[in-house]
Amino acid sequence: MRGLTVRVKLLSVVGLMGAVACGLAFVGWRSMASIEHRLEYMVEYANQRQVLAAGIQQKLTSLHRYEKNYILAESNAERDDFGARITELDKLIHDSVEKLEAIAAEGDRARLDSFLSSFERFMEVDQEVRISAREGNIPHARELSHNEGRELYNAADTVMAEIVAAAGKHMQEDKAAATASYKKAVIVLVSSAAAGIAVAITLAMMVVGQIVAGLARATARMRDIA
Repeated sequence: MRGLTVRVKLLSVVGLMGAVACGLAFVGWRSMASIEHRLEYMVEYANQRQVLAAGIQQKLTSLHRYEKNYILAESNAERDDFGARITELDKLIHDSVEKLEAIAAEGDRARLDSFLSSFERFMEVDQEVRISAREGNIPHARELSHNEGRELYNAADTVMAEIVAAAGKHMQEDKAAATASYKKAVIVLVSSAAAGIAVAITLAMMVVGQIVAGLARATARMRDIA
């Protein structure tokens, strides 16, 4: 750099600092992109799983309640209304399970199979309950609903509660991973900034040193001429 003018040397220093700033900005962008991806995954999948599973639980509870109302109904017209609601909820639950299967975590697939097994059997018993109630055999309908039906309902509800809890745990794990990524990004940024600034200062001091040396030589020559 000794053959360069003072202007070029100063511009070189400015350019070097600009390059360091750009490098740090790129490192920061990559790190923050990683955190953003983790947060998006947490919101998009873990949260969806929890919402879907909780929704299925609510629908299952409503369906079981409508079955009780079906038994207690005083007319077949009322039973038709409750029966239609049960049928609608049955379809909604299957639709929600299908959506949940598409985004289920690895450990949830076995739970979903267990839920469907209990739920399908529950609906078979529900059908028997409604037939008995419609035929006027209320004691038998109550017995089926209270015993076998209740047992299957509890089994299905318990499995879905496990899926809700697992999704919540995954959200916490993703949050912890995102926090760790953020801390790592901060460390990388600080380290990169320190290293970049140190290099830039070192080179800048070299350039300034050459400028000062050049000025000193020029001053010495002027003195010699004088």
